[in-house]
Amino acid sequence: VEEVSSASKAAADELGTLRSQVAREQALAASARSELAVERESAATARSELEQERKAAAQARFDGAAHSGELSVAQMELEARAKECEQLRARVSELSSAARVEEERLYAQLAEERSQSAQKAAAAATTARDLAVAEAELQTR
Repeated sequence: VEEVSSASKAAADELGTLRSQVAREQALAASARSELAVERESAATARSELEQERKAAAQARFDGAAHSGELSVAQMELEARAKECEQLRARVSELSSAARVEEERLYAQLAEERSQSAQKAAAAATTARDLAVAEAELQTR
């Protein structure tokens, strides 16, 4: 009887110990489930933030590509205008050179015409003097 009572008591003690361990394990499991729920919520928030960042990055890439295209178009327009300016500068230089040549030609022509005019004026003066002399001779006769 004592043996049974002692075995019963040992079994009851062990049962109490096991129940305490089960209670501790259940408390730990509940705490772990709670921590897991918090971690899952945190992971869901991180996934949401990551998705937003991915969308923002995709939009930035799209905007960058659009701006890159606009920049390429603007650069081509700038190069075309620079080429046009260079052509216009060359044309102005050409016209300026042609204008200088024409100016020099006109000055030379003017000098030539002035020389011819002076020669004609001198010839006219000589002719007028000769006429005056001839007229004076005619009147004296």
